[in-house]
Amino acid sequence: MIPLTDDVLRAHGLPSLPLTDDGCAELPEVLTVFCSEVGKNGSIAYIEAEYFGGVGMQASCLFLDGVLMSEPLVSDDAINRALRVLGVAGSEACDEFDSIGLGRKRHTNKWIE
Repeated sequence: MIPLTDDVLRAHGLPSLPLTDDGCAELPEVLTVFCSEVGKNGSIAYIEAEYFGGVGMQASCLFLDGVLMSEPLVSDDAINRALRVLGVAGSEACDEFDSIGLGRKRHTNKWIE
């Protein structure tokens, strides 16, 4: 997991939450290039989650060996669907999102602390 904290976004000139907050239909080119480089030797997912007061949305895009393999999926289960493709299994007790601990921190910057 590579948390795209405020510092990382600024350092690489990346937008914050372009799919869920800004309503972009495509992953911005700068993010596509960044994810392609990061994922050039395997499978990765770019994911977003934006919630306020329990209401919100998720988005995901999949990359394989640096190639964008899917258009953005924006839905209430976009992250779980991407995680399943990457081999993460959920259970009756918790979904894929929670099984790898993504629900532990509310804000991305907190993952670094």
